Amino acid sequence: MRSFGKILIAVLIFWLWMNIATHYYLCEMKNICGGNELDNEAIAISKIPNTLLVKADGIVVLENYPEFVFVENVDTTRIYKKHSDFLAQLSAMLKAQPNARLLVKGRYRSSENETIGSKRAKFIIEKLVRIYSISETSVLHSVEIGSDSAGLGFELLGYMPKTELLIAREDSIIEKQCRDSFTKVSYNGILATFEPNLSEFKSSTGFNKYCDSLRQHLKSRPNARIQIIGFCDSHIPDAEADKTALQFANLTAEYLKKSGVKNIISTSSKGKKELVKSDRLPDQSPDVLAIAKNRRVEILITESATKPKNKNLKSKNK
Repeated sequence: MRSFGKILIAVLIFWLWMNIATHYYLCEMKNICGGNELDNEAIAISKIPNTLLVKADGIVVLENYPEFVFVENVDTTRIYKKHSDFLAQLSAMLKAQPNARLLVKGRYRSSENETIGSKRAKFIIEKLVRIYSISETSVLHSVEIGSDSAGLGFELLGYMPKTELLIAREDSIIEKQCRDSFTKVSYNGILATFEPNLSEFKSSTGFNKYCDSLRQHLKSRPNARIQIIGFCDSHIPDAEADKTALQFANLTAEYLKKSGVKNIISTSSKGKKELVKSDRLPDQSPDVLAIAKNRRVEILITESATKPKNKNLKSKNK
């Protein structure tokens, strides 16, 4: 009986030690103390600001997610469910547009070594590749110093945001150009969908407003001339660049005539000589958004300097 009692006491001591050790591991090391891990996660995530966002060409395409928080000199962090939701959404966007590239910015504090910023970026890239099956070639990374905190930044390169967001922005640009001056207006492939061998001109709400205002502007200016210059992107072969850009200009001219513009219109091409911006991503793959911006036309209005003849003066000379 005494031996049995000793064994029982030993078992109780071992059980107590295991509970203390488990409690210490969960609470102190893993920070998931308590029986309900979801409640603990909710408490932890509530302390993290939901300021994480993703932009594409300056347009916010993903927002209101919690920041990735890194302890000083540590290059890994806990991934909460909301972080997983963010990565899943980001992965879906990349898969929907395979030509786009994700730039992950690893940030570090002034008190930390720059290399830890790179390690933080690679930490999250590894998860995107391994868990969400994102191609390694679809993800780029850079390093930048943060101010008071260190985390991760995200930007989509060559990604086409939702059509309505792009059109709203580009239309507002057209309208601003009209308010400033009719003498020079640029209309690009985001709105017009300029494509090689295009047979039909696509107009937007903003461009139609421009046409309406242009007709009114030219009613009292019969001598004004319109010049339309076409431009294309760097991916069009050299032998076809001038022809393609001229086609954009000719289609625009036809549309203006159909909309009621009666003034003389001339067209010309500058091919791919004057790009608005580079239409190649850092890995030299095509930047579809920049390509659309480079495919464009410029509409120039010039006033004729010729004055009408004075019939009264002519009769006096006789």
